[in-house]
Amino acid sequence: MASRALAALSIQPRLGGSASALGRPAVRVSARPPRRRRSMVVRAGGPPSTNVLILAFVLPLSLFVGTLVAAARVADDLDERFLREVRILYEQASADWHVL
Repeated sequence: MASRALAALSIQPRLGGSASALGRPAVRVSARPPRRRRSMVVRAGGPPSTNVLILAFVLPLSLFVGTLVAAARVADDLDERFLREVRILYEQASADWHVL
């Protein structure tokens, strides 16, 4: 008797089977009615819409152009600072040479 109880506890239930391990029919434990299985067909969408094209091409292009403009402005500012510094150093050096 104890071995029978142990055997009943050690049997794993089958998934997707119509009968349980003990030979009894499987009982549905759901309040919902069974759903019909419908085959789903996945279709590719048509050509991309205008909004998709704008997001895919125009937005990155505008960000790239904006980056180039910002880089050019920073480069001009750095050039101007460098030339101003060189001019100041040149004037100081020429003033030192005139003193000697």
